[in-house]
Amino acid sequence: MAKRELIPFVHRDAEKQDVHHIRRRHEQRHAAIHAEPADRFRERQIFQLREHCDIGKQRSECPPQGCAHGAENAELLIDPLAGGANGVTDHRADRDRHQAQRIAADIDDHGPQHRARDRRDDPRGYRQREILLAAQQRNYIVVAHLVDFGSVYRRIGHWIPPWLISDPNVLSRAWYSVALKGQSIPFELRRNIIPVRMFNLVERSPPTATPRGSPMRHLSYLSLPLLLVIGGCGDGGSGGGGSSPTPTPTPANTAPTFTSAATASVAENAALSYQAAATDAEGNALTYSISGGADAAKFTLSGTGALTFNTAPNFDLPGDADGNNVYEVQLRVSDGSLSSTLDLRVTVTNSREGITVRRVASGLNQPMMLAPIPGDNATMFLIERGGAVYRLTTATGAKTLVTTVPGVTTDGERGLLGIAARPDFATSGGFVVYATDSAGTIRIIQYTVNPTSFAVTGSTTLLTVPHPTNTNHNGGWLAFGPDGLLYIATGDGGGAGDPAGNAQNTNSRLGKILRVAVSATGLVTVPAGNPFAGGGGDAYVYALGLRNPFRNSFDGNRLIIGDVGQDRTEEIDLLGITDPGRNFGWNFKEGTGSFQGTAPAGLTDPVSQYGHGTGARQGNAIIGGVVYNGPIASLKGSYVFADEVSGNLWSVPAASLVAGSVLASSAYERRNEDFAPDVGTINLIVDFATGNDGTMYVVDLDGEIFAVEPFLGSI
Repeated sequence: MAKRELIPFVHRDAEKQDVHHIRRRHEQRHAAIHAEPADRFRERQIFQLREHCDIGKQRSECPPQGCAHGAENAELLIDPLAGGANGVTDHRADRDRHQAQRIAADIDDHGPQHRARDRRDDPRGYRQREILLAAQQRNYIVVAHLVDFGSVYRRIGHWIPPWLISDPNVLSRAWYSVALKGQSIPFELRRNIIPVRMFNLVERSPPTATPRGSPMRHLSYLSLPLLLVIGGCGDGGSGGGGSSPTPTPTPANTAPTFTSAATASVAENAALSYQAAATDAEGNALTYSISGGADAAKFTLSGTGALTFNTAPNFDLPGDADGNNVYEVQLRVSDGSLSSTLDLRVTVTNSREGITVRRVASGLNQPMMLAPIPGDNATMFLIERGGAVYRLTTATGAKTLVTTVPGVTTDGERGLLGIAARPDFATSGGFVVYATDSAGTIRIIQYTVNPTSFAVTGSTTLLTVPHPTNTNHNGGWLAFGPDGLLYIATGDGGGAGDPAGNAQNTNSRLGKILRVAVSATGLVTVPAGNPFAGGGGDAYVYALGLRNPFRNSFDGNRLIIGDVGQDRTEEIDLLGITDPGRNFGWNFKEGTGSFQGTAPAGLTDPVSQYGHGTGARQGNAIIGGVVYNGPIASLKGSYVFADEVSGNLWSVPAASLVAGSVLASSAYERRNEDFAPDVGTINLIVDFATGNDGTMYVVDLDGEIFAVEPFLGSI
């Protein structure tokens, strides 16, 4: 414990009084005191600490064993008594230590209600007035061993010890009042709630020099013996009786305490209902406010403690600082003087938002793509990588083999990769497939079938694209556009970084979007408007600078392309059906970043991109999706796409994909939980398709087909 200097309280006129006169007055007062009733004497001599036990209960400071009397709940704290005036050894130390030990024994025998008086004369003129041990109901009692101390007392008049403070690290706050010779002085005391015996409450400070003539000049620096009894919380007898009760000082104000939970949860898109609540021991009016937290700006808190989100949270697009749907905010409650805080964590849970995913089929052999059949809402074309073409009944998952494309090779990324029905299928019975043969050559083949029985009536190869060197980056998508023309997406021929430079070579059909006109009989012509129809490149090339545009789809008159990246970036590109000659930059650029060489002017940046990795908005192989216009309100108008490697499935408003701007991946709504199927697992997405009725389908390479449908119950 740190040394403290004893500070006296001195009457202003003490110096002016005659020493003999002071001594005489003291003796008269002493005689009068002994003539008083005991209760009155006790009232004038006791140091009394009042602290309601309610405060102790609020702080969980009451003894766990209850309110039994005895030494367990009445702790003796005593100074070992330093030397006398100017450091001269004083025989009082042994005397008072023995006396304190006797009193402690009395406490053990009789409990804290026991009272002991002891008066004796000291050879040096000190008079020991009284030791009073008492415990009042619901109060704590401090009893002091008071001493009249000879010449020091005569010199300074009344002296009140201001040193009743102990170690703040182990003691809690309380209040007491001192009644001594008619004085009532408030002090602050720190109450020990830990059993401690022979605790050095007071330590003597050495004398310090004072100016000659000062009232403090002749003050002896003593450590007065103090006997402190701290009573239990029980219904002990009153020890502070008398005809004139000691005034109870106003208790110290304590900070309010939160009683509401430190956690809350709310479903996405719903209103948060959290009511902050707190109690205040003094019953003061309480006000609430937001005082901090990483996500404080997302909330509003009323003065009465009602907490709400400024905007309803979206589980699929977290707005919290950590991006994990746990919002952190610190609340403060104040009674106007003191305050407390609560660190609140609000968890946002997922809502399926009217989405259900039904497994249509399973056990397929590497299904690659679905395509609607014009005029048929019950069945769709389904292809497997090995070459099989099926007619799939979407209600039951039953499939019927239509044909098997001959000569298909599946090494590397090769295989039967794409299929599209002709817009005039109801009359022509035509459909087109995208396949690779044993030499790696991409072959675009048109089949004709009976539109009713689906019996094959013929086939013809529309065009070929040599792809001899590498087995990867074959592209694999084709579809008829709103203009009736056939659009074909090819890869750059493979190899890291497009070593052959095919994507930027206008004379190569690799790394391109090709556009051709195809008749029902298989006649292929160059459409008007193709950028190189008059020369300068291959006449079928419509756009260039693509690496591996594996999956794409039309949204009205614009083609949304998912181009698989190399080392850093996956990108979404936008191509209008009236924008011939667009160059998307590969292999000068990957996404918006530079990849190699000096890029020429006029390159077209993606409309969105995301980085490689395993995060919630990362991946390694984009699967271009479709714009949903079916009956599910929460998906309507959204472009839904995925990453084959990370398994993430996202949606963004299709209207946010705008040429000339790049939508950040932070805008992607991660729909993994919304698309969790009733049976099976979606984990290797290779295609999205849209049925004639607007139903979205997901093709999983491990053998499953899923339908995304509106949920008719409640989620």
